[in-house]
Amino acid sequence: MVRARIARVSFLCFVVLTGNLESPASAANDASSRKTSSKSKKPSGQLTPANNKFSTSKKTGAKPRPSRPLPKGVVQKFANAMRLFEAGKFNDALVAFDSIHRQYPAHEPTIVQYAKTLYRLERIPESYNLFARINPQYLDPETAYEYGYAFYVQNQFDGALFSFKRVPLDHALYDLASYYAAMSAIRLKRYGEAEELLDKAVVLPDKLARNKSLYQRHVTSLRILQERAELEKSTADEKKRITAESGQAKATNQAAAPAEAAAAVPAPYSHAGFFGVTRLGIISHKRTDETAAFHSQSEKRYKTDITAFSFSHGPLVPLSFKRDSRQAAAGAQIDLRATNIASEGSKVLLKYNQTEEIVQTLVEKSPLATTKSGDIGGNIWVEYPLPSNMWLGIDGHLSFTYPNFERGQRYGVRGAYAQLAWMQPGTTTWIGTLGATYDLIVDSETEPFLSSLGLDGSLSLKYPTSSTLTLGGRYSVLESKIPEAGVPGPQTSISGFASLRQDFPLTISLTATGSAEKKELYTAKDPEQGGILVSTADGNTLSGSAKLGVAPFSWLSFAASYKFSKNYWTIHNKNQTERFEALTPSEEISSDLSTAINFVF
Repeated sequence: MVRARIARVSFLCFVVLTGNLESPASAANDASSRKTSSKSKKPSGQLTPANNKFSTSKKTGAKPRPSRPLPKGVVQKFANAMRLFEAGKFNDALVAFDSIHRQYPAHEPTIVQYAKTLYRLERIPESYNLFARINPQYLDPETAYEYGYAFYVQNQFDGALFSFKRVPLDHALYDLASYYAAMSAIRLKRYGEAEELLDKAVVLPDKLARNKSLYQRHVTSLRILQERAELEKSTADEKKRITAESGQAKATNQAAAPAEAAAAVPAPYSHAGFFGVTRLGIISHKRTDETAAFHSQSEKRYKTDITAFSFSHGPLVPLSFKRDSRQAAAGAQIDLRATNIASEGSKVLLKYNQTEEIVQTLVEKSPLATTKSGDIGGNIWVEYPLPSNMWLGIDGHLSFTYPNFERGQRYGVRGAYAQLAWMQPGTTTWIGTLGATYDLIVDSETEPFLSSLGLDGSLSLKYPTSSTLTLGGRYSVLESKIPEAGVPGPQTSISGFASLRQDFPLTISLTATGSAEKKELYTAKDPEQGGILVSTADGNTLSGSAKLGVAPFSWLSFAASYKFSKNYWTIHNKNQTERFEALTPSEEISSDLSTAINFVF
């Protein structure tokens, strides 16, 4: 009997979620015909026939917390309201709790029972409005489930996940809570956690069990999302260096060749524009040490080793269109990469004595974690010469990352890029670019879940003293294709930078860069509280970096870099300032050492 009732409440929650609502009678009949196994520990309550909601004979709601005591008369009214609630007379209980709540709107036990009563009457939005005023960590398991389900229906998946996870293993609602916690984690793109939660959801009604099987396959395919921006930038810089050196060597050889030989053997086409094809293999290793300070509250320190092999190749074809001596061209390129990332870290809590001296206490040390992944991608581009030494280029690109080299876990990026570039040679060479990028981040089924729009521009001046000054800026907008999941970072940002590079003999270069970024609607969530939103904020970041590069041979290079950044925040919810600062770094310092072996094809 208890098993059938558990199945009944599970099915009702499922049809509410999917929108396929049935009448209570049909839901009850469907649930009673279903055979499911239950936990060894049976619940002490029952399912009320009126609304198919689980209730217990014990007093439910919030655990005792310090609260302003009620007058004796009101205490009696609260006790009478509880008797009505426990008897299943929810309409009468609602009137009683509403009366108490009007007199004492801050009394938390009344708020909890008022919300539970609305929940039993299936007035979920009103129940959510009350539940949102309390902290779920003080709720008993049954109420935690109801709290979580109210948040789930209202698309507040951070709070839903945290509350569902508070239902203990030996409770009758554990499997159902694990299932909906997994659904919340999926909406939040926390695929690894969703996978674990689905494994815990064992006793489910037939329809939910079938849904679970489908979601398990889907979650497995989306579990890991790795950040690769720095690695990709290092690889791109190395490719540019090798390509530039290769082009200089070709120009030297062509100038030294006899005129008659040049006439007899036509030189291969060399594109004079800004786009190109890289034919290069790189084996690289980078060691990063990073320290993040959290507003004098704590520090986090990381050590990361990244080993990678990348290969790029493709054709470049001249087109018939010409302007002056410049010729249009098209190219295609495929990029392959295998990466191994090993990282470990620690968290240090900062405490101060009376003389304001810092006492460092190690509170957590992360074990060594290793991540392997494979990447495959490619792009197709075409570039046309325009008047006044200008070029117009259009690029389409697609790439996928395979965590653990498994297809089912892949994610990717597809998008397009357009660039208008200009170059004015002379004693000082001027180079300007304007570009626009639109990318969609997609899951294993190539369904987009995040979009990025970026506008960028730069101006470079190459001086005869082997130095290059570059000024640039970028505007970007992130938009979640699943609004309830939010955006991982600021929704909009505007940044500018200035960079000076000096080249020395023996292929040594030194680059110094300064940048500033303005962020809007940065989102901070607390992972220890189930990813609950703490606050949004606007911020400004000032950064500086220096990089030393040495390339003794065309096939070998070394680099060392140092970067410092400082964040300044304007927090929207002032009451959450301390928690926000504990989650968001105020200062970040990192140093890198890297080496690369290159193979030019």
